[in-house]
Amino acid sequence: MKHMKLCGLLACALAVLPAGAFAAYLHIVPETGNFHVGENFNAGIYVSTEEPVNAMQGVIAFPTEFLQAVNADGGGNSIVNLWVQKPSLSNAGDAGNVRFEGVVLNPGFTGANGKIIEVTFRVRKEGFAEVSFTDFAVLANDGLGTDISTAPGKAEFTLLGARAAETGSEATLESNEVKIKAVEEKIKSVEEQIKNINVLEPAEGVGVTGFWNTLPGWLKVIALIVAGAIMLVVGLLAVSFGALILIWLWNFILRRKTKFTKWAELLPARIRRFRRKASGAADAAKKELTSDVRFAFRELKEDYREAEKKKSFLKIVKNFWVSVIKIAKRFFEDNVKK
Repeated sequence: MKHMKLCGLLACALAVLPAGAFAAYLHIVPETGNFHVGENFNAGIYVSTEEPVNAMQGVIAFPTEFLQAVNADGGGNSIVNLWVQKPSLSNAGDAGNVRFEGVVLNPGFTGANGKIIEVTFRVRKEGFAEVSFTDFAVLANDGLGTDISTAPGKAEFTLLGARAAETGSEATLESNEVKIKAVEEKIKSVEEQIKNINVLEPAEGVGVTGFWNTLPGWLKVIALIVAGAIMLVVGLLAVSFGALILIWLWNFILRRKTKFTKWAELLPARIRRFRRKASGAADAAKKELTSDVRFAFRELKEDYREAEKKKSFLKIVKNFWVSVIKIAKRFFEDNVKK
């Protein structure tokens, strides 16, 4: 009889124990707060449990008239190891939402205030905003996936007007953010264009060398002959022009010599000695020029004779340039014996 009474008392005690003694509790931090229009603030989603849990999912709703979800971050110090559904957000309609579904690896999580995600809100309008769960589940790490979640918490925020000193700066900040995003998109577009650019390498045989290689042999010979003839004509013109200048200088010296002789007769003996030396130099110059011109004509005459006999055009051109070099060299040498 005593044993039956003891069992009855134990049954009653178990019956009055709270059903959620080992329940998991989802909540939002902070639960309250005052924020101003145009400002951003963060709200963390946490889980507290005395029993190990290895999965949790939820949908958080908020009024889009007053709040805008800017970012939902599941990285950093989150207890979640793997995301079945990465944190996502939507600001469509009257009620926006933030969704998440993650897994905690064995042995799961046990404790208070285990951070799951952090949501960044921006205040749109003055008023009162409630952020709450519309769907939620927390699964125990018991091998059965038992949902041990209890009614989650909610958050209530008081939204005030924009701070007077910061109204203009917030508008400027938003404008700058839009500009930065536009620049980033432009940079990405340019990078894609650069990747698609094909570097064109010059084809083989392009240019003067390539053109020359495409010519037939007989045409190359004709081109060389024409080039040699042009060089010969240019050389003859240069020599003829040089001879013309030499003749003019020769006559100029002769004319000056007569005037200088008459003028020198009126000078003292020292000047006369100078005249004789100058006259001797003029005579020597005359002889030198005469000798050089004769040499030039002899060399050119010899080249003309060889041109009638030689069959090799290259040999004729070579001899011509050798003669030109000899003539030029002779003009700078003293070839008349004193």
